[in-house]
Amino acid sequence: MRKSLVLFVLMGITSSVLAEEVYRWVDADGVVNFTQQRPREVTAEEISTRNSNVNIVNNVAQNTAAMSGQQPQSLPATVGDQSRQMDAAQQEMLDGLRAEEAQRQIELADARDSNCKKSRDVLARLTAKPRIRVRGSDGVERMMPEDERQRRIDDAQRGVANNCTSA
Repeated sequence: MRKSLVLFVLMGITSSVLAEEVYRWVDADGVVNFTQQRPREVTAEEISTRNSNVNIVNNVAQNTAAMSGQQPQSLPATVGDQSRQMDAAQQEMLDGLRAEEAQRQIELADARDSNCKKSRDVLARLTAKPRIRVRGSDGVERMMPEDERQRRIDDAQRGVANNCTSA
């Protein structure tokens, strides 16, 4: 009873949990990373997840059967393919989601461009002159201390590094 309940739950959730695209890469510290979006500025290997839900369910079934001393039961490989078939409404929904994601990516690129320009402008102003006047919240002008100026230069350089790189 318990084994069949576990299998039933896993069959229901694995197809929705697994993404179509998964990317794998190793960072500078040697750590292996996985993500559903292609990482920027990193060479990543695309991993196919087709029929993976069947393999996961079969592995769980075998492990559960081994623990209980019963004979394992496997699902046919066609279960994964059948779960991927979509009707017209689902396909329309998927197309809508893809269009929304494309629009979101355009908006992110525009925001990065804007932030890049602002960061470069701030950096140019801060490095052009060693003494800068700023107006405080009380409306009084004062000279910006060198440590604050250097901190703002560092922040602007990070802004340039984060926003001015090509995708």
